Amino acid sequence: MASPAITHRTIRIRDHYDDPQQSRSNRPSRRSNVQGRRSDQPSQRILQMPPYQPQVAPFNAAATHKLGMLPNFERLTSLRKRLSEAASVLTDCAGMINDRLVDAKVREVKAKAALQKKRKGGGDEEVGVYESRESDGGGEADGEQEERENKKIALMEEQVKRLTGQLEEQMRKIVDAEVRTAELTDGLNRLHQEAQKAMAAAPDARQAKRRRTRQRAGQESGDESGDVDGDGDEGEGEDESEFAADGRAGRLDGGACKVLRKELKEKKDQWKDMSLTDRYTKNNSYIEFFRVVHETQHPGDEIPPLPHPSTWFADKEHPQQRNHHQQTTAAEEDAESSDDLAVRGERVSLRCPITLLPFSEPVKSKKCPHSFERRAIVAMLERSKERVTVPNPNRPGAGRRVNCVNCPVCTVQITQFDLEGDIVAARRIRRAEERKRREEDDEEDGEDEDDDDDGVVMNQARERGNTRVKLVRAETREPSRVPDTQMDDVDD
Repeated sequence: MASPAITHRTIRIRDHYDDPQQSRSNRPSRRSNVQGRRSDQPSQRILQMPPYQPQVAPFNAAATHKLGMLPNFERLTSLRKRLSEAASVLTDCAGMINDRLVDAKVREVKAKAALQKKRKGGGDEEVGVYESRESDGGGEADGEQEERENKKIALMEEQVKRLTGQLEEQMRKIVDAEVRTAELTDGLNRLHQEAQKAMAAAPDARQAKRRRTRQRAGQESGDESGDVDGDGDEGEGEDESEFAADGRAGRLDGGACKVLRKELKEKKDQWKDMSLTDRYTKNNSYIEFFRVVHETQHPGDEIPPLPHPSTWFADKEHPQQRNHHQQTTAAEEDAESSDDLAVRGERVSLRCPITLLPFSEPVKSKKCPHSFERRAIVAMLERSKERVTVPNPNRPGAGRRVNCVNCPVCTVQITQFDLEGDIVAARRIRRAEERKRREEDDEEDGEDEDDDDDGVVMNQARERGNTRVKLVRAETREPSRVPDTQMDDVDD
């Protein structure tokens, strides 16, 4: 009786799958289910990090080695590079827009000078034509045009001032990021040094623990008749406390991550409490930015000295933040350094102090305010036999020996790691070349105008000479007569 039921059920199953189209239509689509599940889920799945587990044991050798590699982590290196590039780009942009403003002012001055020259000189005929133009209302048109140009320059100056302020604000943010990155790197280096000290002190701690254990074992063997319960509990408590103390040795309170975050927060609060003058006037990137803006606003060979750093943020800092003592000290420092600044302003040169030739690739020292030609100073470093120890970036806490030379202008020792591109000198060279090229173009234009004037005079003289010849010929020529051969004999 069981076999027919099984056969019937089997037949029904086969009949159900005989029509493949019907089976596909009755079955739910897998793709639709997948799409439905995807639609129910959020578009972006946020990866949640597992809860942080604090440090419970000291760093071993492998962990200490990895901790020493963190300051040179690829992302930190890339971040430092990008911040440096961003500072250079902002500096170039600030110099560029101020250069445009200076060029516009120079063109305006030249246009006014040409207009004045046109009014005063150029011959009697040109003066008469210009006077007639002024009498017909041309003078009013020139006055309106001059007023429009003045308004245009004033509007451009306002825009450049606003953009320079925005770039300066972004430069301060970049300096903040550089300081934060440097503090993070210093914190990681300190953690690595503390881990190394803990590893070096670990063998001594273990030996001290063994000595205490042997001493305790000798005391217990000498006193076997003591209270078993009391002595036993006390011994176990001492062992547990010593084990806990030994476990805490070599690890920071709360873990390395917590200590690093606390240290960074304290550094950030200290940075915010500092004044703008203390924050940025000692940073090389900001000093470079301020120097470029200052020199672009004062074109020409005679550049005034850079203002004292205490005056850079005078319009932004509140007077309450500086007491009378600070103001007096700043004034005294300003008075003492005014002579030095004046001397530095006079020593602005576009020639290398080593080769005495114009700069082509200027570099400057980070330790002194002097610039050199890259090839010349590098050749001096390569030939130098004097060496000095500098930090090794690949091995924190270690050093390496490199060549060094005394600055050709002063006595400061510099190495190849103390050299960086001099943006200010490069801009001076570029501006000098542009100014020289414009002067040559102006001279060529003047020569072309003189040639054109000479050509006009010669053509006029030639035309006058030709006219005179024709007049002479017309006056001296005899009256025309018909030849006798062409005349009929009247008598006939």
